[in-house]
Amino acid sequence: MAEWDIATIATICLAIAAIIGIFFAANEYRHLARQRKLEMLIRIYPGYNITRRELRMAEKQVVTSEYKDFSDFVKRYGGVDSGELIPMAFDEVGDYYEGIGILVHRKLVDSELVFALVGNKVICYWEKMLPFIKGLRETDGDNSIWEYYEYLYRKMQAESLSEKSGKAKQPSN
Repeated sequence: MAEWDIATIATICLAIAAIIGIFFAANEYRHLARQRKLEMLIRIYPGYNITRRELRMAEKQVVTSEYKDFSDFVKRYGGVDSGELIPMAFDEVGDYYEGIGILVHRKLVDSELVFALVGNKVICYWEKMLPFIKGLRETDGDNSIWEYYEYLYRKMQAESLSEKSGKAKQPSN
């Protein structure tokens, strides 16, 4: 068996330290690149440029609106591009949660975290807006309208079911 002198052991330790350093640097670079993507998306997506107050006002308009279907909505409140308060509120809420849906879909934010913060709102507003969304998709012939909001809604439903069955992570004390 060969003897190991201090220089050999030091060289091995330095090599291991260099490999570990490269691993951590690469991991940090990936994290920074992901963070940069998130920051760019927030800057360019208008759905994120809404204040908390504006969002709450729009959500209130969505919740308090009453309509049976899309045609009833248009009769009562005007069309999507009418500039009327309630259609604009639906657009703001839809766009906001569409943006969050994109972040969840791209795994830029954790769906469990989103559920903890706004999961029930996502479900409530989607279900309230669904007749409007179906009509809008049908009228425009575009099923991709708010597709990431729908994705987010389905994720939040799954999180809700998981929580109800006791599988969700509980906050630690």
